[in-house]
Amino acid sequence: SVGSNHPAIVEARDRLRERGVETSYLRIRALPINNEVHSFVEKYDRVYVVENNRDGQLYEILLVELHELGNKLISVSKCDGLPLSARWITEQIANQEGMQK
Repeated sequence: SVGSNHPAIVEARDRLRERGVETSYLRIRALPINNEVHSFVEKYDRVYVVENNRDGQLYEILLVELHELGNKLISVSKCDGLPLSARWITEQIANQEGMQK
């Protein structure tokens, strides 16, 4: 995640925890990506790239930069002119995890 999504991500992580899904979180603050990002992605089976961007730009950058780890990345993005909500993020990840509402 980047930028203004941070508060919604923090709340979504709490909501997911309540549903039994433990998460980790890395906030990317600048490009180019550094070793911390590489190590984070390498550590997990699935990494959700949450962004308020129609084209999933951060996801695409990470695919290029971490090409050997690209199969671990899952894009969670939208852009409708509104900030991402914790509810929307929670539902997107829960759906990817095969959870019912």
